Amino acid sequence: DLKLQFLYFIEADNMRDEYDQLEDPDHHAVNTPAMNSITSLATSGASTASSVTFRKRDGAELPFSIPISGPGLVVMLADSDAGSLIVSAQSGKVWGYALVPLQFLMVAPLYMAQELTVRLGACTGKGLSKLIGIQFGSFWSSFISVLLVLICQAALISEYTAIIGVGEIVGIQKEVTVPLLSLFMFATVAAGTYQQVESGALALGCMEFVFFVTVIMVHPAPSTIVESIEGARWSDKDLQVLAAANIGAIMQPWMIFYQQSAIVDKGVRAGTAMKHSQRETIYGAWITQAVAASVMITAAGTVWDGASGSEKSAGFDTIPEISETLIPYLGVFGGKLLFCMGFLGSAAIGAVVVSLTAMWSVADLTGTENSLNSSLTEAPILYGTYAVLLIVSSVVCLRDINTLSLNVGIQVVNALFLPIVLTFIFLLSTSVDVLSSRHVLRGPRKVVYLLTFVLCSSMGIYCSLQGM
Repeated sequence: DLKLQFLYFIEADNMRDEYDQLEDPDHHAVNTPAMNSITSLATSGASTASSVTFRKRDGAELPFSIPISGPGLVVMLADSDAGSLIVSAQSGKVWGYALVPLQFLMVAPLYMAQELTVRLGACTGKGLSKLIGIQFGSFWSSFISVLLVLICQAALISEYTAIIGVGEIVGIQKEVTVPLLSLFMFATVAAGTYQQVESGALALGCMEFVFFVTVIMVHPAPSTIVESIEGARWSDKDLQVLAAANIGAIMQPWMIFYQQSAIVDKGVRAGTAMKHSQRETIYGAWITQAVAASVMITAAGTVWDGASGSEKSAGFDTIPEISETLIPYLGVFGGKLLFCMGFLGSAAIGAVVVSLTAMWSVADLTGTENSLNSSLTEAPILYGTYAVLLIVSSVVCLRDINTLSLNVGIQVVNALFLPIVLTFIFLLSTSVDVLSSRHVLRGPRKVVYLLTFVLCSSMGIYCSLQGM
């Protein structure tokens, strides 16, 4: 007999894990602001439900649970951000179902990369930019941080354009949407703690699940999907560019930096809390890829007009156009209401995550306060960076830009930047100077991770260069 119990993990558990590590002679103890955060939250009695755990009647815990909150789920839902979904929709419209298998093939490397950030964040208490600086020098830390901030700025502009597109669908002009969006985002982050921002982001991200409804409404014939996949012309440069864009959309470099910094800011430490964060990550990887595949299948099953898998259709030009082309097939409910909900949720959670990633990176680089639990006066660099990101995004988006071409281009750049990031996290995760002997990546798993990262990086670079 089994019964479902809700297990609430309070931050005091993380503090207990910290003490366990200090007793481990192999552990490299690090005193961080995150530890102070743990103590503060634990003593105040703050708690958060992070997962649903199944137990037997005798109280024994079963070897699986369902996560319902945490950085792992936030970052994975943010992976299906507006830019990613635009690339998925474009892929479905132009090439049908040809790139659907790629979505699920990328689950493994996506999980591997994010799982390593959980280890590094929980075991060292430091963000990725700071760890790179400690192990490889300030030049590499500065180089990576500058590139990361630029990519995050471009991604934030992408999220803005998606929200503007949703506003236009319902009749709101961008001159109204942009300033309101910027004010709302700054007020939300500046006034809240990390836990509050995380909860809000998760609520927005769950709106992406409406795409599971649209794919059921489309219900394409399996034979059509198979024909499209088999007939794809992989020698076509346009298909190779979209393949690279999909890899960049799935393995977005800012996700890697975000999850490690979020693990630190939340105070997750090695032990029980780290294991649950890793579990969140694997569930999140499957969920985010299912969302992206659903968008691709929805577009392919409605507006792709290829007679066979080898036929290429024209792409979309604007986000409202995507919605308008879906209405004849899915009706106003599916083509407009559900579409707007899904894209709004994906863009909103993406905007939160990419902006936080840039904030934390700059704070790590400058050695200043980097916790969202700090006030504006305690962390001026942190919140000043956030304000600059929002202002630049607002200025750019008030001008006329090609939204869909911008989003595809951003994802291709992500694919080119990805190998650098994967190299650093692999080297850090395999170093005994960084992780204890208990947590360092080694043995057969090290080989599997290395081969997977090399293959994934090579695919992204090859497709990007071939398409140029």
